[in-house]
Parts: sequence; C-alpha cells; structure tokens
Amino acid sequence: MDTQSERRMRILRFVGQYRTNYGYSPSVRDIGTAVDLPGSGVHYHLGVLITAGLMSRENGKPRTLRLTDAGIAAITEEAQ
Repeated sequence: MDTQSERRMRILRFVGQYRTNYGYSPSVRDIGTAVDLPGSGVHYHLGVLITAGLMSRENGKPRTLRLTDAGIAAITEEAQ
C-alpha cells in the first residue's frame, strides 16, 4: 500500500473511532492532528474518500462525516 493509501486508511479509522467515542464527527483540525496533515491536505484526502464512496458528508454542515458501508468494510478487511 502506498503512502497516500495508508494515510487515507488512517483517516477512515480515525473518523470511525472518533464517531464511536464521541457520537459525532471530528473536525478537519482533529483529523489533521491525528494524521499529521495540514487542513488543505485533509480536505484533499476527504474528497478522494468521498468520491470513492468510502465516506459521506452532508453539504454545508460541519461535522457530518460518516463512513459508508464500503468504508466500514475497507477498515474491517484491513484489520484481517
């Protein structure tokens, strides 16, 4: 797995765990801190994950990121 893919998997895992722990999505800043990326890099990777169907978000609303069934499956497959 290349560095970009690894970073995206880290973002998926972090968002999933954060939602489990707190009941809502992390901020872009929270994600950036967790995966060592500036906000612009986080936005880029979130866009890729959303386009790939691994995450979704409600337009215009903060903290609405959620993993899709495909995103949950990707994390589960990686763990095995």
